[in-house]
Amino acid sequence: MSSAVMEGPYDPRGYRVIARKRKSTTMCELSTVHADLDLDGGTVLVTADHEGFERGVWDLYLAVGAEERIEEVRFGRERARNIPPEGFSNADDRPLLNDYLVAYFTKGAGNLSIDSGGILHKSVPVVRSLGVAPDEDGRALAVLGLTREPEAEDEYFCTLDGAQEYAGRHLLPTVRLGDRLIGLRLPASAELVGATMRFTAVVDGARISLAVAGADFWPARLTGFGLSAERGGGLKIIEASRAATAKREITGPGSRAEGGGALRTLGATVRSVPVVGDVLAAGYRKVRGRRA
Repeated sequence: MSSAVMEGPYDPRGYRVIARKRKSTTMCELSTVHADLDLDGGTVLVTADHEGFERGVWDLYLAVGAEERIEEVRFGRERARNIPPEGFSNADDRPLLNDYLVAYFTKGAGNLSIDSGGILHKSVPVVRSLGVAPDEDGRALAVLGLTREPEAEDEYFCTLDGAQEYAGRHLLPTVRLGDRLIGLRLPASAELVGATMRFTAVVDGARISLAVAGADFWPARLTGFGLSAERGGGLKIIEASRAATAKREITGPGSRAEGGGALRTLGATVRSVPVVGDVLAAGYRKVRGRRA
């Protein structure tokens, strides 16, 4: 599905979305689903879909006009604030390379293009959450494992909902913990009880939803707030007194084993990588010392 917003006094019935295959004469027209003219704002919202693109890089255009007066316009530079600048991908589904799709905005011009089949985005690493624990300062640290070494271009974001003053999208600070291991410092505190954190990773130019595991083992009594797993992989910051109840609700016969596995995985990682062990063990000691 693709949508575009263009400014100008145009007739929405004269809009079509065209995709042209880069370094080729191949082109295709998407099916226009909806075209809506905003007379007050001077914009047109065009929604279109397509069953699928053959392998290649496709540049998207808006064909404006009718009959002999048709102008093709690249779009994407100006877009709604709720559209992330890194675009979208189907990397969450872990598709085969030929089925891999990345809708991205080009460097420089910022226009919308689609990479079908991993032409430019050849390999996207798997990012796996190993758990969450207090760091050396007692703050929430999510430990992530990657299938390749972390790179400076990698970015991790948290969208914070339900906290009026701090709501929005935040770039998360990272700390290198070991080979193919990083930690994310999460914006969680007792002052943000009621807020929900949702996470995304941007690696190799692809946007991936990220579910942080291990919330049911967060030491709420020591830190003064609890963490509760939400559908879709988010974490809700809850009162420490509610943490035990939330843990019982999410640890049924099946999920208890899964949660225990996540904790054992984190524990094995901590023991096998001295840096991680030092950071997390120091975090527990400091937090416990403050509460003593």
